[in-house]
Amino acid sequence: MLLHIDQQFQQLQMQVPDSVTGKNWHYIDNEKYSPRNSTSTGFFDFAWDGTTYTPTGKKAFAVPNGSYIINIRTLKALGNPDNAADWQTWSTPVFNIARP
Repeated sequence: MLLHIDQQFQQLQMQVPDSVTGKNWHYIDNEKYSPRNSTSTGFFDFAWDGTTYTPTGKKAFAVPNGSYIINIRTLKALGNPDNAADWQTWSTPVFNIARP
């Protein structure tokens, strides 16, 4: 995934729910205080191998074959995590995981 960040954020979360059942398969990424991109055309790249983690990163899950989306949320630099208006969100289109 390629992600362009115009402004620094306090927190970035990437979660993977099943697009059919809505079951949350936890986090691809859950980080705090990352910089913005240094140029107007720059981007951060995130590789994903189908593994997700609990918020603490202590337990991993292999996401099974199926249909999913990735929900990306960023908390504004001076935002309150309890205020929904301080989060910016975007979701990918539905995609399939089909391992042999």
